[in-house]
Amino acid sequence: MRTGILFLAAAAALGQQVADGGLVAPAQATALFKMFLRDSAELPMDVAVTTVVTDAAGKEKRHVQGTIRLLFHGYSQQAERFSFHASSGLMYRRLLSDSMAGELATFKAFALVSPGKDSAPKVQVVQQGGDLVARNADECREQEMHTHGLYLSRGLYLQKDCSRAEFLLGRDAAGALEIRRYRLDVMNLPASVKLAYLGQVEVRQYMAEGDVQKIYLPGDPKPFLAPKHLVLTIETDKGRVVVTGDHTLAARK
Repeated sequence: MRTGILFLAAAAALGQQVADGGLVAPAQATALFKMFLRDSAELPMDVAVTTVVTDAAGKEKRHVQGTIRLLFHGYSQQAERFSFHASSGLMYRRLLSDSMAGELATFKAFALVSPGKDSAPKVQVVQQGGDLVARNADECREQEMHTHGLYLSRGLYLQKDCSRAEFLLGRDAAGALEIRRYRLDVMNLPASVKLAYLGQVEVRQYMAEGDVQKIYLPGDPKPFLAPKHLVLTIETDKGRVVVTGDHTLAARK
């Protein structure tokens, strides 16, 4: 997943759709993204988290894993804001912070293509080779790439960043539009920041990627898209930090 290739090849059905000229309209993609960003559900998830830190020579400095609880309340279109709560046992406090960096990057990817208060689509759908890719329509201007004050909060989470979100789209067995994979890349790099585990570094790549799952909650016939497997990769001049998270629906307490 951490090669220069953005996504795996699209499925044959998608290729036929593209060949026939049936590109998906932005409104169709937006409707799909809103399944992830619904504000009508409370979604409890257990997240199996692993953090691996290696130095510049590739020697492992840290390898820890555990489980945290993520209670996702959804996204408010009017406020343009997520609402969620995360918790863990005392021994996993550091891992909880690591996990939030990946979760927030995932939420941001979907927020970049979600309609705002004016309900206008913020996504463009393009054919990229044989793939159908949706991405945020608002590209960072060249001057913004150098004037944004990039910094870190909570250890591994970047703020004031200029990011690009891309989604590989396809069709499920029933022909419905689905998200195959997503990826978020921070564009205003390299940047000098103080990073958890590695100290003062030059961040050269900050990227989150993964896939989603369709979940049905009791009493709600409409599916809810939630993270499934995500990988946050931070490449620096002093080493690499990789955080993975595998999500499963948790029993309500």
